[in-house]
Amino acid sequence: MFAQLTRWFSPSSDIMRAHAIYIALVGQARQPFFYASLGVPDTLDGRFDMIILHLSLFIERMKTDDAQPAPALSATVLECFIQDMDRSLREMGIGDTGVAKRVKKMADALNGRLSTYAACEDEAALSEALRRNVYGTLNDISEDQLAQLTRYMIEARANLAAQSTPEITTANFHFPVI
Repeated sequence: MFAQLTRWFSPSSDIMRAHAIYIALVGQARQPFFYASLGVPDTLDGRFDMIILHLSLFIERMKTDDAQPAPALSATVLECFIQDMDRSLREMGIGDTGVAKRVKKMADALNGRLSTYAACEDEAALSEALRRNVYGTLNDISEDQLAQLTRYMIEARANLAAQSTPEITTANFHFPVI
């Protein structure tokens, strides 16, 4: 009986796989290089934007995949993101009504950035999108830092495109060395 109950309350293998992918994306987004060398603000907003940047890379890669589980897996990874944002807000002491409003705002920001990054057809458009989304109102960001982040994202897209679906869907993907 206990084994049967455990199966009912244990996360499915798809959820566990999505969680592993999400953790790997967050781990990459937290690389100190982005904050120390590229000038990404080491703030809640800066970290949020770097997570979204890496989520967008994953989502874009999965959209180019003809494998059947790709859309469902992408959606489950996005659910992991929303749950993580919800949990983080609650840990910061935000109440239930405040969490719902903030998570909706975060989801809207996610959707906007996913659309923006996917629509960037050239390096100049991507660079401008990164300036606006990642660096926001920072005035002291250098053109070199922006160019390095833009090149990183272009290289990351290429790296993910060259990796197999099993590598991507088991969180065994790799990003450019920075």
